[in-house]
Amino acid sequence: MTNYLRLLSISLLCLSLQGCVVAAAADLAATTVLTAGKLAVKGTGALIDAAIPDKDDKKKDEEDD
Repeated sequence: MTNYLRLLSISLLCLSLQGCVVAAAADLAATTVLTAGKLAVKGTGALIDAAIPDKDDKKKDEEDD
């Protein structure tokens, strides 16, 4: 009876740890996707800023004169 109880408790422990591994893998995947999305948005914003001159810079130049 004791061996059966040990086997059952070890099996339950292993199953519960597998759930943590799945949750950690899903969290890693979500973090990777969000980070890639942020980098894409920042890169696009930098490209647009480089291509289109900013009107605020012209106003600052006029105020300096």
